[in-house]
Amino acid sequence: MTTGLMYIATGQKFIAEAERSVATFKALMPDLPAVLYKDADSVLSPDARFDTVALLERPVYGCIDKILTLKESPFERTLFLDTDTHCVGACHEMFELLDRFDYGAAHAPVRSCWEGARCPESFPELNTGVILFRNNDGFGELVDSWFAIYQRHRRLAEPPPHDQPAFREAAFHSRARLSVLPPEYNLRTCFSYFIGGNARVKILRGRGRSLADALASLGASEGVSRLPRTVVWEWPVAQQPAAGNGPGSGTHSPA
Repeated sequence: MTTGLMYIATGQKFIAEAERSVATFKALMPDLPAVLYKDADSVLSPDARFDTVALLERPVYGCIDKILTLKESPFERTLFLDTDTHCVGACHEMFELLDRFDYGAAHAPVRSCWEGARCPESFPELNTGVILFRNNDGFGELVDSWFAIYQRHRRLAEPPPHDQPAFREAAFHSRARLSVLPPEYNLRTCFSYFIGGNARVKILRGRGRSLADALASLGASEGVSRLPRTVVWEWPVAQQPAAGNGPGSGTHSPA
């Protein structure tokens, strides 16, 4: 059964970031092939570590590029990675989840403040920067639903801020089996986080100072616990009419 890493990047900035990311994964898991889907105008450096490069036919330079391309993965078992990922530990064990589940994604550290979700408030929002999946019918149907919901959201007067509310809704209604990944497989360095307690960090997500600080913490001690800050974050809720949300739909309030 084929297994590999998948990147989708458009624009020179993100192509360069994808090159840095894949180098960290290849350093620890050189056996895993990596594919990059990119726009035609961006240029790879000669020492890029991708095994396969494919062109996106009609890139829109947004979330849709990712959603529409996931089903094109050449692997039966795929670890999709946003370009701001940084591997700090071999994580072959992730693929074992696909013996029992169709896909996996980590719990988002921050709730999307949007009231139009057609699922209970108790169902988690999943971060779409790291997605583990089997390239099967169940996951394909979820992706199709994700795309359709995202397109509906974009037509609203006050749409959600990104594609994750659509993914959350699609996941709730999907027949595909979900495994929620622990945060150490998608540790967002721009938010408060915990390292230690037998949680071995494998994948960091971040840029600049926050990523550098996290790497320094990991280098200082394998058992360090770090809670860098407590945040009270007020984010305006995108108001949506209650009509049409249907039974069981949830609402979010600012923290």
